[in-house]
Amino acid sequence: MRALALILVANLATAATPPADMADPYRWLEDVDGDRALTWVRGQQPTLSPVLQSPGFAKLEAELAEVMASPARLAPAQQLGRHVYNFWRDAEHPRGIWRRSAPEDYLKGQPRWETVLDVDQLAKSEDERWVWAGANCLAPQARRCLVSLSRGGGDAHVLREFDTVERRFITAGEGGFTLPEAKGGAGWVDADTLGVYTDFGAGSLTRSGYPRQLKVWTRGMPLAEAKLLLEGGIDEVGLWAWGEHLGGRQQFVLERRTSFFAGKQYLLRDGALVELPKPDDAQVQLFGSQALVELRSDWGRYPAGAVIATPLQAWLAGKPQFTLLHDPARDGALQSLVPLRDALLIVSMQDVRQHLTEWRPAGRQWQRRAVPAGELESLSVMALAGQTSNRYLLTRSSFLQPARLEAAQAGQAKRSALQQLPAFFDTQGLEVRQLHAKSADGTLIPYFIVAPSGPVPEGGRPTLLYGYGGFEISMRPAYNGILGRAWLA
Repeated sequence: MRALALILVANLATAATPPADMADPYRWLEDVDGDRALTWVRGQQPTLSPVLQSPGFAKLEAELAEVMASPARLAPAQQLGRHVYNFWRDAEHPRGIWRRSAPEDYLKGQPRWETVLDVDQLAKSEDERWVWAGANCLAPQARRCLVSLSRGGGDAHVLREFDTVERRFITAGEGGFTLPEAKGGAGWVDADTLGVYTDFGAGSLTRSGYPRQLKVWTRGMPLAEAKLLLEGGIDEVGLWAWGEHLGGRQQFVLERRTSFFAGKQYLLRDGALVELPKPDDAQVQLFGSQALVELRSDWGRYPAGAVIATPLQAWLAGKPQFTLLHDPARDGALQSLVPLRDALLIVSMQDVRQHLTEWRPAGRQWQRRAVPAGELESLSVMALAGQTSNRYLLTRSSFLQPARLEAAQAGQAKRSALQQLPAFFDTQGLEVRQLHAKSADGTLIPYFIVAPSGPVPEGGRPTLLYGYGGFEISMRPAYNGILGRAWLA
């Protein structure tokens, strides 16, 4: 094993014991346009040719090509109606196929896929460069879906109604919903009604190029006759909307983004809009009969970064009954909220370590349960069947462990393995540690070291450093077959 190491710096500060201060003899390399750095680069060039022509490099190149060419990928799926659906691309289907399997086969790790829509065949038959952009299906049967396709992968989409039983598009002549290419979309109000946000013509877009009008469109009605429901300002970001099946009824939610991090949200009730009484920079998500409010700034006695819950009807009646669920002082930074039928999953991160917590409403109280997960792992959680089931999918990976997909159920500790990606390098003798560096203002910056265990040899180890900070993104543990095989193994 090479005596090499990898250091990843995460953009998140927390309290810990920092290591002793060390001088950095290579800081001058950070001045990428400096004379000293450029002179050093030019001095390395004569040594590169022999290295690139050596047998060892050719062997390494072949090994890395094997990693990059691996077709192994996870296949997370979403249950829609009586099937689980997955979109899949491979060498045989470069544009991809939308496919489905019986849930019981999928949850045994043995899905038997059948193709619902072949995008390669569609593109060929219509002489278009179609790229899949998703499907929005009407719950609970999920027979009718709004399929979005883009030409060449652009931001603008064409929308067409699709029948998953007959596995075909429903044409406009048959009463099917179709929308021309635009930066927009639609959500289901009911089986015969859509809320549409698209380019309706002159004056219907913001300066950012997104829709600022949302109209109600009834099946069989010309789009030009759709009824205006909400209009935003021309200098705002845009309007979006979606339908959710909650508690046996269809809820239609509208979002009016007045700026990148602020906006208003509405519910459509009996043909009229009801504004949610939230702070402009907060985001609301519905969970059964509850409203979940994610705060970006302090609101009353609740701090920025918190998630609070209240019965929706009580809130709309002006009598909220808020409960603090995610407390940033206790739980760290919020990563995601995943509502299930009877439980809410919250992924949080503290000291660049992710944690999974399960919350259940019990009358006016909530019950909290920590869900066990490995140390120094990255977690990704998605509901298998939205809020119609308590099943969910958990993806786990780490620096030394390739990604694996597991099926789990709220309230149960047992998880079943669905998929495990192959390992691309030998991890024997390697270890992962987390340390902290102190910045000039005293902030502690956590970072990871992946290296051989045991004492450091005299003279140190050649170490590859990587760091990133920005856009509220932190570097989390992740398996990298290229770095592992070329640098660590």
